[in-house]
Amino acid sequence: MWAKAVSYIVHPALVPLIGVVLIRLLLPYYIPETLFWFVFTYVLAGTYVFPFIIVLGLYKLKFVKSIHLKSRQERVFPFLISAFFYFLTAKAVLQFHFPSDLARFIFAGSVILIIQLVALRFTKISAHVSGASAVLTWLICLSYTYSLNLLVPIAIATLAVGLVSSARLFLKAHSGSEVVLGLLTGAVSVLVLYSW
Repeated sequence: MWAKAVSYIVHPALVPLIGVVLIRLLLPYYIPETLFWFVFTYVLAGTYVFPFIIVLGLYKLKFVKSIHLKSRQERVFPFLISAFFYFLTAKAVLQFHFPSDLARFIFAGSVILIIQLVALRFTKISAHVSGASAVLTWLICLSYTYSLNLLVPIAIATLAVGLVSSARLFLKAHSGSEVVLGLLTGAVSVLVLYSW
């Protein structure tokens, strides 16, 4: 029961929204309330609602057996579509006079999805662990870039990575190597895109 709860709470589709909230709470920028909610809603639509509607459509049309995308084959179209929506959302965020850190973070999400899509021929990298790892790595980057003491958020994110990794293994949703690949995919993608 705990493993399923963790998998839902720290779901990879929620990672971009976590990014919006973290920018608002942690960075030394003044972000007007209306801009924050506009960007939050836009990111919610672009990285969660539209991809979910498409996955639901693929499920109704019997292209996928489950909206949970358990098999490698079921992940192909949803990951491709999601990567496209992440890319478009990140490009739009750059136009909103919102800190560009968020756009780079969402671009990293698009890269993570593309890497996972390419890897589907060989393995099913854990998207949950990639998302949690991306958040942790991004917090470390933000802490370094802005000289912020983010010890508590980094500790929470580290705990989340451990919980999510354990949950995915406990549920037998992934092998140990798929979890490790998820850690690496999330961390490396954020590091590369953040230094860009």
